[in-house]
Amino acid sequence: MDNRDKLSLLEKIEIEVSGKDKIETYYSRVEEIKDDSSTYLIMRPVSKGSYTYLFPGQELRVIFYRKDAKYFFDAIVLKGAKEVKGNFVEIGKVSDIQKLQRRDYFRLDIVVPVEVIIYDSDKNETKIRANTIDISGGGLKILSKYSLKESSNVDIKIQIPKINRKKIDAKVIRTIKSLNSEDMYETALEYGDIGINTRQEIISYIFSKQREILKKDIK
Repeated sequence: MDNRDKLSLLEKIEIEVSGKDKIETYYSRVEEIKDDSSTYLIMRPVSKGSYTYLFPGQELRVIFYRKDAKYFFDAIVLKGAKEVKGNFVEIGKVSDIQKLQRRDYFRLDIVVPVEVIIYDSDKNETKIRANTIDISGGGLKILSKYSLKESSNVDIKIQIPKINRKKIDAKVIRTIKSLNSEDMYETALEYGDIGINTRQEIISYIFSKQREILKKDIK
């Protein structure tokens, strides 16, 4: 593993903590790296302006990003904010650093305009407008006024840099009536054979947006 796959001093990170019903995500920053590179002093994790209390022995997951990849490792709290001077927490790495595998594409919740092109049996086109609910390197979920037929093939144009004019082959995995928006449908789409470069542009866009989120929460 090279240095780009390791945490750096003052690097912004995500902290995942398991709650009663769901995993909570907080944001932090590396303030000190001990000599063994397995112990870190981090800023007390924060989300939406509120700090969370971490107690000694508590398990958590540390996540950090590179240009086109997401890395993570499991850790345990060694000293909470009460045991460390200042608003910091000391954690110890208890697993190897792992790279998110291609089959486990990270999914980003974001609203981006999408054009969906539907074809009839005579190859005539019908274009509909939609917005993403989330997007990943393997597919996306959209919100639209249309109930798209499951297993049908469509083309999509996602309004993100570098590929916004490109038609992307996709397959409708499922369509359900939205519980949050009246008279709207949520459709899961899986990319077809879109090529390595196009997929990489999508992944790079996702991680650039995730880094922006980290910068906003940790200043």
